[in-house]
Amino acid sequence: MIEDTTRTIMEVCKAGGSFPQKISRLYERLKPWNVDTITSRLCFAGVIPEMYAHDSSEEKVYAKYCDIIVSEAFRAMGFQSAVSNVRSNAADLYVDGAGYSAICDVKSFRPSRTALNPKDYKIEAVDRWRRNQEADHAFLVAPHTQFPGGISRLYDEAIRYNVTLLSFAHVEFLVRTASSAGQRPDLRLIWQVAETIEDPAEVRGPSYWKAVDAAVVRASGGSESALEESKRRYEDEFRNQARLQVKYWEDRLQEIRNMP
Repeated sequence: MIEDTTRTIMEVCKAGGSFPQKISRLYERLKPWNVDTITSRLCFAGVIPEMYAHDSSEEKVYAKYCDIIVSEAFRAMGFQSAVSNVRSNAADLYVDGAGYSAICDVKSFRPSRTALNPKDYKIEAVDRWRRNQEADHAFLVAPHTQFPGGISRLYDEAIRYNVTLLSFAHVEFLVRTASSAGQRPDLRLIWQVAETIEDPAEVRGPSYWKAVDAAVVRASGGSESALEESKRRYEDEFRNQARLQVKYWEDRLQEIRNMP
């Protein structure tokens, strides 16, 4: 699916029009947005194709496409969700339902870039957007393969500002479990994960994700093994995409070598 989506975005951008028009055409071309397509797309989400030029229309449309996937995932779980039309200084989407609301920022990265700097995630800005939009909670979704693995100020900031970090694999697991159980998860358990960490001053990547995993499993009523399977599925697809992106640059190098 990743190759089809990559080229579909290129075709949508080539057709021209305003940014909202491109997004609307892409949304229509990728219908239906049912549980099967959403979970499948989540396994590929968050990885910007190398063939897209930096800061290009394709790159911006791809980022918005990832926002849409996450938004549609929460809609499939039984919540109301809408993607923001604001291009900057605002959260990517808004989730509402079951008596609480949350804003979300969705992050996508190129495989060639390791996003280990906390400023890449803008946790303080996410907290500010929550207050500006008068939402109860805030969270961030990104590839779990890109989050720092050990000591990082990112986890300190996530706890300090109570912004829950989630991966696309977590969201895929929540959608799949909600669909099977026929009931929406209790997201409050996830939004309040920072309160379950016994010693915030000593938090590390492994301890933070252990707390998040436990909260996601409790909120969904699913199993730890099913969550691990969702993570493994995402990691397998991430490796496949990484190989495709490496091949893209190898092909470009060969073109250069073949020049007179």
